[in-house]
Amino acid sequence: MWLAEAAFSSVFAAITSILSKVGLKKVNGLLGTAIKISVVLPLSWLFAWAFGEIEYITGISTRSWIFIVTSGLSSGLSWVFFHLALRVGDANKVNCIDKSSLFFSLLAGIILFDNERNALYIKIPAMIILLLGVYLMIDFKENDKETKKRYVLYALLSALFAAGSSITAKLGVQDAPSFLLTALKSSVMFVLAWVIALSFKEGRDFSGIDYKALIFLSLSGIATCLSWVFFHLALKDGVYSAVISIDKCSLLISTLFAFFFLKEKIKIKGWVGLFFILGATLTLAFAA
Repeated sequence: MWLAEAAFSSVFAAITSILSKVGLKKVNGLLGTAIKISVVLPLSWLFAWAFGEIEYITGISTRSWIFIVTSGLSSGLSWVFFHLALRVGDANKVNCIDKSSLFFSLLAGIILFDNERNALYIKIPAMIILLLGVYLMIDFKENDKETKKRYVLYALLSALFAAGSSITAKLGVQDAPSFLLTALKSSVMFVLAWVIALSFKEGRDFSGIDYKALIFLSLSGIATCLSWVFFHLALKDGVYSAVISIDKCSLLISTLFAFFFLKEKIKIKGWVGLFFILGATLTLAFAA
């Protein structure tokens, strides 16, 4: 069952990145993040209520609360940097760098969890190939050097915080049901996203918001919530490295969407890099 849940998480994760790219055409990344999480927040609590998990909030230990809040803060910062990167960079390149969070997540998993240290002779080479694939997908010969530096930096920071979020979620998920965990993380992210957005002049600029931006950002929020729900369900019962590896396969779907619908150009070395990333991801999933 957890394999199917991880696959659904991957599909919805791919959909949300493309919807976000369209919604952020005229909206600042800071404000876009805040609007998107405003959609996710009520949906996540609705899921928690519908599945009867809200009552379990009193049984969450202090230790788990610390990890849940930390995971929410990490996710919030990951979102902020991801949307800032998506605002100035191509969706396929931003998603590619963002998916390098798999490398950092697996590295932390190997260090922290005993059951993640099996088959290291397969995992370590696959992780290196993953990084090589990310390198190949980035176009370092872009004319706008400043733009390149910005989206690469933002996407790398997004990947680091995403890795931190998945690790802390794994540590804090022990006595928190999946839907409740998603709702609690969303609450932390909601506060963080609006505090950051309103702290900067760009985040307070509502001039770029129109009905199209609101529709796509809202749809992106819905897809995100569904991706999170399936991810946490899979993480609860599945093998950590396998779940996050399958989840990262969303890169293929989002790249194809970006190529065919957003008309983003991808060079041959970019397709080779994508093949490396997917091959390494699937290898890591089966190695688990």
